[in-house]
Amino acid sequence: MLIGPSATGSKPFVPPIPGADSPGCFVYRTIEDLEAISRAAAAPGVRVGAVVASLVFDAVLLAHVSTLLIAIALAAFDALLDRGRRAGRLVVLACAALPSLVLAAIFQLSDGIQVTAGGALRGLKDTTMPMIITVLAYWAIGMPTGYWLAFRQGLGARGMWMGLAAGLTAAAILLTLRFLRASRPRQT
Repeated sequence: MLIGPSATGSKPFVPPIPGADSPGCFVYRTIEDLEAISRAAAAPGVRVGAVVASLVFDAVLLAHVSTLLIAIALAAFDALLDRGRRAGRLVVLACAALPSLVLAAIFQLSDGIQVTAGGALRGLKDTTMPMIITVLAYWAIGMPTGYWLAFRQGLGARGMWMGLAAGLTAAAILLTLRFLRASRPRQT
């Protein structure tokens, strides 16, 4: 693909965008636009994406917490409606599955938070320390805890899932703390 004039002397058509020439406003249509964005982002004190990353992180956290609360509310509502009328296998199955559902909810919540925090840190160009944090959380916390619960405490597969959830939770906490520290405005 040719950038700029070709052998015929023609140039690509770039549609005008009203307001694109306003100060601090950037559009991405051409290589020149991308270079202008890069120059502005390289200016001292400019934090491109920090506010957006913070908002996305807050939105995902809210979505996960609200999903967990809705699941708990639905389970409580179902228990109130039941009041023994549907006693039998369904209730026994639900009671047996509840610990696994709680574990799955913790796993999903922790996984969502750590993925979001890791992505937000990537947006801040912080990649080395998050990699170290996740490796340590998975292999130094999650796997040993899972092994201990599964084989030493006799919990089997459920113990391994608990260990993995512990590793994800550790990663979520540490990556969130790192993001909050990295996105805090620097005082000069």
